Amino acid sequence: MSKNNKKHFEKDDKVYLTTGKINIKENIDIFKCPVCDDRMYLDEFKSIICLNNHRFDISKRGYVNLLLKSSKYKYDKEMFESRNIICKMGFFDCFLQEEIPHFCKGFSPGTGGEFLC
Repeated sequence: MSKNNKKHFEKDDKVYLTTGKINIKENIDIFKCPVCDDRMYLDEFKSIICLNNHRFDISKRGYVNLLLKSSKYKYDKEMFESRNIICKMGFFDCFLQEEIPHFCKGFSPGTGGEFLC
């Protein structure tokens, strides 16, 4: 672990962080508008926007919320504990083992962003 508690590995004298984050600017081509399914473009580093003017703001922390409406559910400790139990029971195992690798084909460290699966 590095001094900021992020796992890393070295390849060709470059360090790629495995934080689960991607560089939006370098990977804008993987985004699709959740409203109209059109390509997204970076708008002055503050938003991503499609040709139909559907706009999604980039937060100060660097994430983009692509949800079309907010959740009506209360996210409390009990809900997270329940989800943890479901995960530990293997509910998502099939998805993680079969679907994620198909989604990640073509993405690898050093191809414009550090999108790691």
